[in-house]
Amino acid sequence: MKKILVAAAAAATVLFSCGKEDPAKGIVVSEAFEDSATIKGVAYAGIVDGEFVPAGTELIFTVDNSEYGNSGTLAEGKYVTTATVGEDGTYLVAIPARADGKDVSVKINASSVILTVNKEGRTENIVFTLAEQTQAVCKGLTYTKKLNFAMGAPITTTDKWVEGTYNVTLKYNNGKELVAVPAGTKVQVTIPGSSFVPAKPNAEVFDAVVGGNGLLTIKIPAKSLTEEGTPVNLKSSFVADKFTIKNGTETKVKTIFSLDEEGTVYGGEINNASPLEYGEGEAVEQLNPLSTWKNAKYTVSLRYQINPSDTPSPLPDDAKITITTTNRNYLTQGAGEIIVICKVSDLTNGFTFLAPDPVLSSTALKFKVEVNFIVEADKKQYYKFDVQITEDDIEIWGGIDKKGGNGSDNTLTIPEGKPL
Repeated sequence: MKKILVAAAAAATVLFSCGKEDPAKGIVVSEAFEDSATIKGVAYAGIVDGEFVPAGTELIFTVDNSEYGNSGTLAEGKYVTTATVGEDGTYLVAIPARADGKDVSVKINASSVILTVNKEGRTENIVFTLAEQTQAVCKGLTYTKKLNFAMGAPITTTDKWVEGTYNVTLKYNNGKELVAVPAGTKVQVTIPGSSFVPAKPNAEVFDAVVGGNGLLTIKIPAKSLTEEGTPVNLKSSFVADKFTIKNGTETKVKTIFSLDEEGTVYGGEINNASPLEYGEGEAVEQLNPLSTWKNAKYTVSLRYQINPSDTPSPLPDDAKITITTTNRNYLTQGAGEIIVICKVSDLTNGFTFLAPDPVLSSTALKFKVEVNFIVEADKKQYYKFDVQITEDDIEIWGGIDKKGGNGSDNTLTIPEGKPL
């Protein structure tokens, strides 16, 4: 079949922001759910089968955390993952699924693509978009989903506007100096609908990508200099280290930097604009933990002794285990708030925490584990154990399981109890 579509020079992907989250990044529920389902298919451009969307087009799959049976604070936020379309329009993605076999509803969105369409010897740059799709998935199953990108209105015809170039260097202050924005950072570019002739009801939106040394280049058909050019709005955000010095010690905190600025593209011209600086936002650690934290398992096998010479014995099943945070807010609870009162078996099998991602955070989650129980020894003598299992607080990072025992068998012996 003769291809009528080619990727336009200005073609790019639309930035889907996840609010406080890094684009297309959410809570990593894939580490909490061992089961998965698969969605695969082909993405077409227009209504004619065989015309695929360009390779590299990003598909975005979103699941509300509440779909996984969570409630309260744990139900907030979303799990987001992406898939990239291949040369033949195919895509494949794995979605975490519930172990109980209940369906999980997946929302499917996609980056818009700008394609050049040949019409009767004249070329037009046209936006193709995918209306939001949904797919219910269940563990262990594979679903085939055909995606059709609908043809929208043309951005402009190339016989009326000519291509212009807008160059701008993007920088941010890392606490020490102004440095270039990382290469690969996405910038959402918006062309107001009012700039078109005739005016369009909606703006045209696409993504541009920052190159080396923070240079952003946008090439699009635009109005000429005498027509005052075509305005564009630039929006972007990324996470990077922000350095500070406290009491003579240098520290760094993962911080969100954001940009919301205006520029102008002139048809037939190269506009080398003045550098633009990203503003500083919140530290990642101050955001909703569910947007960046990961699951991690703490495992320990606890034993106790009445006398130092005794062989350590397992804790009784009714022993009270109290886990308490000690250094920072844990979800909506304050530092020192009880996380949970659990059973001995919960620690033996592994207790799962939601903790800061070491890639994004400079501080681990700290907690302490306290045990309380009474046992009967010889001659009907009772002993009470009411202690913290470690002298120091325990630290754990999201995505990194931790063992609390001293030996290869992961055991930890509690100090002597007090006679009653």
